[in-house]
Amino acid sequence: MAYRLDDPSSVPQEIQRVVIECIDSARRELKRKGADQHEGIHEARKRFKEIRAVLRLVRNQLGDTYAMENAWFRDVARSLSQVRDAQAMLEAYDKLHIRFDAQMQAQGIPEFRRVLEQRLDAISTGDQDLSVKTGNLRRVLLQASTRVSAWTFPSAGFDTLASGLERIYGRGRRGYQSAFEQPTAEQFHEWRKRVKDQWYHTKLLKKVWSDHMSQRQAGLKHLSDLLGDDHDLAVLRLVVLQHENEFIREEAMHQMLGLIGRRQAELRSHAEILGRRLFADSPECFVRRMESFWIAWIQEREYGLEGMVASSFYNLKGGVGKTATAVNIAWIAARSGLKTVFWDLDQQGASSFYLRVDPKLSVKTKKLITGKKSLGKQAQPTEYDNLSLIPADESYRDMDLMISDRKNSAEVLAEVLEPLNKSYDLLVLDCPPSFSTLSENIFATTDAILLPLIPTPLSIRAYDQIVAFFKKHKIPRRKLHPFFSMVDRRRKLHKQWLENPPRELINLLSAYIPYASVVEQMGQHQAPVGAYSPHSPVQAAYVALWEELAMRLKLTVG
Repeated sequence: MAYRLDDPSSVPQEIQRVVIECIDSARRELKRKGADQHEGIHEARKRFKEIRAVLRLVRNQLGDTYAMENAWFRDVARSLSQVRDAQAMLEAYDKLHIRFDAQMQAQGIPEFRRVLEQRLDAISTGDQDLSVKTGNLRRVLLQASTRVSAWTFPSAGFDTLASGLERIYGRGRRGYQSAFEQPTAEQFHEWRKRVKDQWYHTKLLKKVWSDHMSQRQAGLKHLSDLLGDDHDLAVLRLVVLQHENEFIREEAMHQMLGLIGRRQAELRSHAEILGRRLFADSPECFVRRMESFWIAWIQEREYGLEGMVASSFYNLKGGVGKTATAVNIAWIAARSGLKTVFWDLDQQGASSFYLRVDPKLSVKTKKLITGKKSLGKQAQPTEYDNLSLIPADESYRDMDLMISDRKNSAEVLAEVLEPLNKSYDLLVLDCPPSFSTLSENIFATTDAILLPLIPTPLSIRAYDQIVAFFKKHKIPRRKLHPFFSMVDRRRKLHKQWLENPPRELINLLSAYIPYASVVEQMGQHQAPVGAYSPHSPVQAAYVALWEELAMRLKLTVG
């Protein structure tokens, strides 16, 4: 799941996609059982907050639908809040202990943590029907997805968002002013809500200018955390007062209240400085700035300058020329002047072999998924200018399980790929032949999925299965670019399909790759076809395929 708008030309559809992906993610999180159940609930509540932020952004567009949907998702989130709120009190206590270690050792204060633990246990024990509740929620969330699909928007483009951006930013700016004019816990909490909305909206609009919005997003996240800690301490103060009899000495209670006050003052001082910077513009100026960024984003897409383009070569079937085509297309792209990186995700490592990169230079999957190793530092130079390769590793067979185990499983690959974005023009992925969490990540993250098809009925059957998978997981079919591969024009069916392709092959590339022994020699030469047979018919076919693909992806080549 990518919580961002990817296409400025279809904002209503992008809004619906984002909300439906949040719903799907929440449903997956609510499936967790046992020790992971409470963490899954916490993650699901985050998705509901993201959805409500989208609703506030397009409130004027939705009319009466807004009030109904906002109340519905608010009530769903509240039904799961008790355990998380009690857990937050423990976390607030622990943060306070870290900040004031020596002072917190006063007699009677450390014992208060046991009160908070008992409070959490009591709430958890009292919610014995939690599994039933989450199961019911998963069912009604399906209905919510159907409702979202039926939303209608009177506007398109930036107009869909403009009034919401101005209103929410203005509320955040006024919230900043009110919090420091009347510094009550309630005022700071209200400000935090608007800061969170701004943070979510900045995430949604990241692509208008990635560098700038990433910096603003980081600042808003820091401000939100400061105000979140302030709110947790305000609630902890009330809990302390409600349990004053639990302290061995009254002085310990007063000392803890004093430390809470000191920490809140520190947090609010930092928040004031950060808030002044983040809310410096008037609402009108802020929206004009965002609209300028939006126009520049559209131009960036038209000129083919929007960061790295990610492509993947995939098929459920093996033996269709997938890897050979991927390697040759990457080589031609690099020759055309595009800085290209190839990631060999197929654990067989054929691409790494063809491009003569030592598999011992690969990095283990766990280090990539956990962020201990940056993918950007794993790209190895090949013998060819502008072409780098991230070699395959045997541990990739476990990648699907590792991604599935992550809290943000739908976003893992996008996060792993992020370090490549500023260093390369084109990413080429050679994908393993399966349906999995990994393949779903690939489909959601890459801009184009290249699908080689041998002109046979079995290939069409595999194609139909892939299309069905795209539909089930709400992946835009326009990303799929099938093309004929290993074509033998001496065969009647192959010739017929070239002249009259099956109608279900939507978005079919006109260029095709012929069956040729010179392709089989790639293993012998350990090189792309163009490196040892530059004037062969099949090399001309690869070039034609690349030129058509580059035009579709709006890639500017030298």
